Amino acid sequence: MIVDENRHGTGFVSYLSVTTVSFLRNMILEKHKDQAWRISMRNKAGFSMLELMIVIGIIAILSAITVPNIIGWYRHQGLRSAVVELQSNLQLVKLAAVKQNQSCSVNIDTGVGSYVIPCLNKTVSLGSYSGGVVFGGPNGEATDNIVTYKSSGTSNSAAPLSVYLTNRDSTGFYRVRVFLPGGVVTSKWDGANWK
Repeated sequence: MIVDENRHGTGFVSYLSVTTVSFLRNMILEKHKDQAWRISMRNKAGFSMLELMIVIGIIAILSAITVPNIIGWYRHQGLRSAVVELQSNLQLVKLAAVKQNQSCSVNIDTGVGSYVIPCLNKTVSLGSYSGGVVFGGPNGEATDNIVTYKSSGTSNSAAPLSVYLTNRDSTGFYRVRVFLPGGVVTSKWDGANWK
């Protein structure tokens, strides 16, 4: 390109040449940009075998640590749910005895693993709880077979009546006691004492 220097001066020529070079450079880069991106993505399209093995190893280690804790928690929650429901049902039997003005009982069948509340037409099976809940105390204590409330809301027994619950692995024990005035108290075995 021939430029009349007298008319435009030297500044215009240098501006024109810088602009032209810049324009040509951008054209070349745009043309090869898409191609370069495809090549770089082709090289990064997946994971290496080493990366996959490391991730699988980390997952295996985390599983080995957490699964036993989750299973233990699951068993304990089933046992705790059974204890809370038994305590609640004993309170309902007490209220039903007062309301109906007659004695109401909870009949416990340790062989089958259930209890029946005739005045409420209710049967509760311990097998329905997670973790396998059964009747039984830590030192082989026997569960009382019947808990009866009188129409006054008091227990029919001068001595406290006890119902012991544990899970199939015997890793946790609870005792639900009914006292003469009709109160229900739940205790947990700590390995030496009821607390």
